[in-house]
Amino acid sequence: MKKYFFSLFVILFLVNFAYGQNEPNYAAPGGGATCTCTAPSTSTCTADCLFSTCCVCWNPNTQTGACGCYYGIATCRTEMNSAASTMNTSNFGNLSPHVKIKFSFEKFNLLFDFFKSKSIGVNTFENSFGTIKSKYILTGKKIDISNTDFAQILTEYSRLIDLLDTKQKNDLNIFIKSIN
Repeated sequence: MKKYFFSLFVILFLVNFAYGQNEPNYAAPGGGATCTCTAPSTSTCTADCLFSTCCVCWNPNTQTGACGCYYGIATCRTEMNSAASTMNTSNFGNLSPHVKIKFSFEKFNLLFDFFKSKSIGVNTFENSFGTIKSKYILTGKKIDISNTDFAQILTEYSRLIDLLDTKQKNDLNIFIKSIN
């Protein structure tokens, strides 16, 4: 019973901070990312957020996982079970190698206008984002993106968010909610 409550606490905590993990047996023929899990990885979660979607499978006997949204970005991750009570939120940009990810470059690109309107410097991030975006054929929808490219976007985005004060973070949340 203690393990059950501990696991439940960890999952709820992690969902609030946007984490979950992997198995390479997924299929997503369009729309959002979907995972079909096979034993022993019988647990799964999906996060369908404004800018991206992800899903992941994990073995609940050996791993803890969760999925969630972090300022409009979906993140799915697992970690091996350990004595630690939570996953490390400082490794937000670290992804498991087999997470299935779809990303909307067009919607995410709107964030740069928001940051510029608030006089928040994003030129370096915008340039690296443009380089990544140029590798893909944009469809106006969420498209498959490599874990390496997504991890780079995620890392730079989380660094930017860490620089924001509370009011700027609230303004960002309001802006994200206003995007269709």
